Amino acid sequence: MNKYLCTLMSSILVLGTTHSQASSGNAPLGHLSAIMQQAHNNGSVRVIVKFGEDTKNGLSFTSAFSNQLNMIQSNIGINAVRSIPSFNAAVYEATAVQLDALINSGYITKIQEDTPVPPTLNESIEHIGASVVHNAHYTGRGQAIAILDTGVESWHPFYANRVVEEACFSSNYSGHSATTLCPNGRTQQFGQGAAADCSATGITGCDHGTHVAGIAAGSNAGMQGVAPEANIVAVQVFSRFGANYSACGGRECVLSYSSDQLAALEWVLNNAQTNNIAAINISIGGGQYSSACNTDIRADAVNSLREKGILTVIAAGNDGYSDSVNGPGCIPSAITVGSTNDNNDTINGYSNSSSLVDIFAPGRSILSSVTGGRYAVKSGTSMATPHVAGAIAVLKSIRPTLTANQIENALELQGRKIIDGRNNLQFPRLDLFSSAAAMESSIKLAKPSGLSTHINNRTSLTLKWDPVQGAEEYYISSRYNQQNWSGFTKSVTSNSYTQHNLTPGNYQYRVRACRLNRCSVTSNESQITYITPPTPNTPNAPTAKVTGNNITVNWNAVNNANNYLLAIKYNDNDWTDFKYTAQQPSISWSDLPAGARAYKVKACYDQVCSNASASSKLVIIAPDVPSTPSARVSNSSITLQWPAVFFANNYQIAIKYNSNDWTTYRFTSNTNSITWQNLPAGTRSYKVKACYNDHCSAASTVSNSTFISLATPSTPVATLIGNTITVDWSDVTGADSYAVSIKYNSNNWTDYKYTTSNSSISWSNLNSGTRQYRVKACLESVCYGASASSNSVTN
Repeated sequence: MNKYLCTLMSSILVLGTTHSQASSGNAPLGHLSAIMQQAHNNGSVRVIVKFGEDTKNGLSFTSAFSNQLNMIQSNIGINAVRSIPSFNAAVYEATAVQLDALINSGYITKIQEDTPVPPTLNESIEHIGASVVHNAHYTGRGQAIAILDTGVESWHPFYANRVVEEACFSSNYSGHSATTLCPNGRTQQFGQGAAADCSATGITGCDHGTHVAGIAAGSNAGMQGVAPEANIVAVQVFSRFGANYSACGGRECVLSYSSDQLAALEWVLNNAQTNNIAAINISIGGGQYSSACNTDIRADAVNSLREKGILTVIAAGNDGYSDSVNGPGCIPSAITVGSTNDNNDTINGYSNSSSLVDIFAPGRSILSSVTGGRYAVKSGTSMATPHVAGAIAVLKSIRPTLTANQIENALELQGRKIIDGRNNLQFPRLDLFSSAAAMESSIKLAKPSGLSTHINNRTSLTLKWDPVQGAEEYYISSRYNQQNWSGFTKSVTSNSYTQHNLTPGNYQYRVRACRLNRCSVTSNESQITYITPPTPNTPNAPTAKVTGNNITVNWNAVNNANNYLLAIKYNDNDWTDFKYTAQQPSISWSDLPAGARAYKVKACYDQVCSNASASSKLVIIAPDVPSTPSARVSNSSITLQWPAVFFANNYQIAIKYNSNDWTTYRFTSNTNSITWQNLPAGTRSYKVKACYNDHCSAASTVSNSTFISLATPSTPVATLIGNTITVDWSDVTGADSYAVSIKYNSNNWTDYKYTTSNSSISWSNLNSGTRQYRVKACLESVCYGASASSNSVTN
């Protein structure tokens, strides 16, 4: 609890001296006016007194306590109705005169009215993360929880065989019409059946203790309490009050005297036989305290128990105070508990709240055991308190050597932080998982499993997984198109996550289950999920351009496309599959063989593709250059040949004839050979181009030269008529002229310098002498073999 010095807001008197130290002065009665007024109005009042330690006569503590009881009886004539020696306290039912005598006896250091108070009233188990801790086999086994309440139904199946010890402290006081509820009819009882619930009386509220015990330590096949294997020490501390008692509202009720609570705490401290009591649950309270009640006589007991390692857990109360709590929740060394809703961690409006509250826990609509072997829902800080008491038992089962301070720190420092909007104070809300995991590494959330995805539409998918017990939120990591994983930045509180505004592509996910910043190991990766885009539009027909042996195909870019596929038709083959890919609307091929090609394109987003475009126009890579052709002459015919060229379906030939320029490539052949017949004489060379239709290669190198001669003229005949000589010979086919050589007398033959275009030539007015003649046939200034010599003529 928050530790503050404060003033008690109830009828408690702290007297300044013990009997051994007192002077003759008495404490001012004005401080006891409320208690004194009760004695006057009702004829008597029930009070708890605390004696000073009488060490004057060297007596032991026990002897001194007995001595003081005897002195009060002897001097004032009043007997204690209950003595609580461990805390040097006793309970008296005193008249106004007796009360005044007690005050002035010199033996008393504290007096407070013994006011009866009522009980303060499994989804909550999940809410505090207890199920995860149970799964790690930490269930409170080996620990016990003392339930100071209306008794318990010990045979209830929710915790049968785990009620290991029972006691009863209950009072008779006629001033309040109070009678004991101990089954033996006395004011205290021990052993089996001592803490039996009071449901047989028919009084409402007798199932309160049974309900509280079930929350702390119940267990069956369908649900569990916080410490489902802890033992229960049941202590009945309530009394039966008549309908005429003002606090009962006109009908019988059960209330608990502070003195009976104090006696029960003393018994737990000194006389309980059960070992390993981890916590005491007190879902009881009354009054209004805005500051710590250090002077409450019960505080001594709570302090002593804490020093022994037993924490007292007390309900804050259900009055809706935002600045105070009920007593005994005001005791600083106790753990005071407020109530929250377990679905949203809001603080219940009925729950008391102030800086005196140490921790909150679920307390609204809690299902637990009630009498008759049944189960029922109750709400209140009474239901929140056993959540904390059970949590202490679980923590002690993890580490039995934990001190009270270590346990309280584990509960409060590891709790979920919540704000009370009524006073803007921040409190921890019990989270057993976080507290337990802080001290035991084996307590952890399970790895999420069962990841699956569902595509909602083209831009959204939902990821689901199996719920992880104890998880309050999940963090999701994703990756896109097999790239790096994102951080675990997205969080959800359910076991599904919907992602919107997705771009097309591959998605994969991992999940961590978390609770208060403690997360599981990462799940396995989900299956890859593909978000498909709208199918891209069909591209326009592509255009293809040939440059040498290279082809570039272009087309218009298509929206939403991130790649393209192409198919090719080559020569007369079928179209290929769409196996050629491009990231941009263009693609090129180099060093292609000759051939005719056409192209179609599909626009794609990843694997989602449009229909195929229309075909491009046919483009052709011309055949290769032919090898050097070879020319062969046969009489007046020439045959030209060359190796066939792949893909050529025709060839074009150019000719160089004699000294003329090369002709154009006007001579064609569909095969790799061509023949010319009846050729005129002359010298010829050839070059060839290989073509596919009108797409032709470069020209080959020049062929060998070929030569076709004119026929030798017939022997010329020379005729002298007068002084004129005429020489005649037969025409030579193909000749366009003739050259004539003369032998004059004994001179050598002349050059063939005499020319004529006819097969006859004449000379007149010649000098006398003897002459012979030879003739050559010529074509395009090239003259061929000489004829035989003509007859001789002399003039």
